[in-house]
Amino acid sequence: MEQINLYLKKYENFGFKERELKLKIIEVVKEETGLELDKELISIKDMTVSISVSGAAKAELFMKRNIIESKINDIKFIR
Repeated sequence: MEQINLYLKKYENFGFKERELKLKIIEVVKEETGLELDKELISIKDMTVSISVSGAAKAELFMKRNIIESKINDIKFIR
């Protein structure tokens, strides 16, 4: 049983890290674009961020994409 605990230990903080990353994304996006995002609009898979917003908001995010990505070192891509 202890071996299973060791295996699962690496997933122990994943939810916490994901939540912290989402909060950092929300903060940087608001700072750079003025858009206020909800945590529910952001999904993270394989360190790729997907943000579900309207077309106008997507255009704003796309224009500031390089700045946002540089401020958030933990992610590889924003879609």
